[in-house]
Amino acid sequence: MEYLVAVITALKNNAQHPVIIALDGRSGVGKSTLAKKVAEEVGGVVVTADNFWAGGENELWDNRSPEERVQLGIDWKRLAKEVLIPLRNGEAVSYRPFDFQTNKGLSDTPITIAPHRVIVLDGAYSARPELTKLVDLSVLVQSSDDTVRRTNLVNREGATYMDDWHRRWDPAEDYYFSHIRPESSFDLVVVCY
Repeated sequence: MEYLVAVITALKNNAQHPVIIALDGRSGVGKSTLAKKVAEEVGGVVVTADNFWAGGENELWDNRSPEERVQLGIDWKRLAKEVLIPLRNGEAVSYRPFDFQTNKGLSDTPITIAPHRVIVLDGAYSARPELTKLVDLSVLVQSSDDTVRRTNLVNREGATYMDDWHRRWDPAEDYYFSHIRPESSFDLVVVCY
């Protein structure tokens, strides 16, 4: 983490605008934990890509190909327009996250973020090619062992939920990290233990 913080600090000190760091990686590798720690160290703010989930019932997603799931997983256009572009311009933002309690659309409670010099974008698909012009540093966060990643997910969500999750999302993540954003396409790779 020290090296990542040093790289971000150098970017922040040399950029004429707020910098956006995308922490991308498979579910359960530790992106959110790392994002919080990094933001604290560099005086930044975390934006969670999951707040821009495109929604939809599981049955709908089950009928989609892995490529379609990746394309529709997050509403990257709304993320860019409502959050990343204004924050990069030094403006405060307010947006409505997806409501995971009802699973029916956007929450009535907005999230407001003041301007910061560092914006840490946390989440799978956060380094999408469509966001490349806005992201100053793309970081692939990996787990030292896939067993650790899967254990983290079970501990967080429960075994029954994770069985469905892996069946639904592992093929999408496999597709994304092999065809859209392979390891070699990232600026930096960080391994969480």
